[in-house]
Amino acid sequence: GESLKLLLGIGIPVIEKRLKSLLDPLIYFLHSKGIEIASLLTPAHRSSILSFKVKDGARLAAKLARGKIIVSYREGMIRVSPHIFNTDSDITRLISSLAIKD
Repeated sequence: GESLKLLLGIGIPVIEKRLKSLLDPLIYFLHSKGIEIASLLTPAHRSSILSFKVKDGARLAAKLARGKIIVSYREGMIRVSPHIFNTDSDITRLISSLAIKD
């Protein structure tokens, strides 16, 4: 109940805007590397979950986990789902840890 009160106190539109802004740098990075993004990015369909496909995704997900970066590996894709408690530096750290070569 208290968690719900906190989220409603912040406001769902504020949370939605924040989560999308957290993912924007990751989306930019992935696009710049030519990485396939499976999630819909159109405004009407975009969410705070971002899935992308890289070669050897299972190994990358394991590497991220060893670095205490929590992602999911599902259906051959890396799934990132930040929440309101994540910070800009969390996303910067994720991007730095991806180390996807050109």
